[in-house]
Amino acid sequence: MRKIQQEVQEVITMPVSSQNELLTVEEAARYLKASTVWTVRNLLSKGRIKFIKIGKRHNVRKAELDRYIQENEQQEQRIA
Repeated sequence: MRKIQQEVQEVITMPVSSQNELLTVEEAARYLKASTVWTVRNLLSKGRIKFIKIGKRHNVRKAELDRYIQENEQQEQRIA
């Protein structure tokens, strides 16, 4: 039991790169400044943003959100 507790503690205290940080759908919506959480859920369901499912929760890497933003900026520049 102590070994498991020690392993869990090591994982908890590991430094997390901000790019690899996992965000909840709610946090992702705030990060994208989306009007609602449903906007992000829609992007996930359409496959426009990749996600990681842990249990029943959908999580998104911050790097994936940055990729989505950059991709959409490039599309807007091509249109203009």
